[in-house]
Amino acid sequence: MWWLKQQGASVRPELVARKIADYRIDGYPALLDSLLERAPSIIAGRAFQDEMKRFVQLMPS
Repeated sequence: MWWLKQQGASVRPELVARKIADYRIDGYPALLDSLLERAPSIIAGRAFQDEMKRFVQLMPS
């Protein structure tokens, strides 16, 4: 996502709304709220950290 942002990409809400409709995702606002609540603990979790280490090389301090 960071790379996309660096390239000047932006979210087009109308396309997101169409994709939600295409996939017939019921209760999307509640699902999004739930994910936003859980995201910090997911990101802080060991499983997520271990998986990200495979893709992101940390810079030496």
